[in-house]
Order: sequence, then C-alpha cells, then structure tokens
Amino acid sequence: MVIKAVIWDLGGVIVRTEDLAPRDALAEHLGLSRQEIDHIVFEADERNSAQLGEIDGEAYSQATADRLGLNLQEFRQEFFGGDRLDEELVAHIRELRPKYKMALLSNALSNLRTFLADWNITDAFDLIVVSAEEHLLKPDPAIYKLALDRLGVNAAEAVFIDDIEANVEGARRVGMQGIQFISREQALGDLHALLDHK
Repeated sequence: MVIKAVIWDLGGVIVRTEDLAPRDALAEHLGLSRQEIDHIVFEADERNSAQLGEIDGEAYSQATADRLGLNLQEFRQEFFGGDRLDEELVAHIRELRPKYKMALLSNALSNLRTFLADWNITDAFDLIVVSAEEHLLKPDPAIYKLALDRLGVNAAEAVFIDDIEANVEGARRVGMQGIQFISREQALGDLHALLDHK
C-alpha cells in the first residue's frame, strides 16, 4: 500500500542528547553518577503519571529540580544542556510534508507544546499528539490508532519512527510500518526505501 503519512517520535529522534558533558558535570557537582541522575529525572515513579497527564508538566519538572536541589532554570540548563534539535532532520520533514502527512507522537509532559513553539517546529507537522494530553502512552495501541484516525489514514499507509524498540513494535502491532531510529542517515535511508517502494 502507498505510504501517506510519517509519524515521528521527538526525544531521541528529533531532539537528541549529543553532548553528555553538561550532565556529567552536574552529576559530579551533586555527588551522583550519571546513571543516578538519569534515574531521578527519567525513572521516578511520578514520571509516568506526568507523561499520562495526571501531574502537570511544570509541576513535575519543578519537583524534579527540587529533588536535585536546583532551581528550575538551573535544572533545565544543566541537565539538558547537551540536547540538540536536529535542524537538518526538521528541514527534511518540512520538505516531505507537501507530499506526505507529517505527525509528531511523543510520550511527553503537558508543557511540551511550549518547547515546540520555542524551537519553532510546530509548522513541520500536520498533527501533534502528546501523551499527557491524551492520557495514553506508547506503546499502548490506542495512542497509535488515535494518531491514525486524526490523520485520516489506515495503519498500512503510515510509517512510525522512534528510537525505542518497544514503541516501534507497538506501531507494527497495529499494522504500521516501523523504523527504529539509530541515526539520521540510517532512519532517512530506511524511510525513503519505504516511500520509494511502489
């Protein structure tokens, strides 16, 4: 079937941690290992609740900063200081958009749209689906089906790209094509192999 839509993950795909030095410096300053600080930020019991929209995103971020003994601005600057928006990838998404529907599907906090606006990338997508707004998390089949319904395409007409294998497998289980993101070059190569296959 002809592909009509491409659905992208955000963290680890469009925005990636390219420089670990700021995070390592923060961990050393706090007397923690990077694994320990990553656990506090990404694996706290409340994170799933925040990504499901049960806890406000700003409140969760503030609580995490408090846990580390930092103010919110310090936490964001120091922990996420090595994160980079892949502007080349975003430009490619914009180039594809006239021919294909483009969507963003992210397990993210309720304040994600503020950051998307700050990065000036909302115009690259026909649809943005945020887990906290929908009270659904990848790889729940329901969140993929919701995105497909809003795009107006069948599962077989869509490709989903994510850096987490479980999320890619979740998309495949509902009938979508799935690509696990390892690098920009690899993901775009795999994507164009599907788009060019008639």
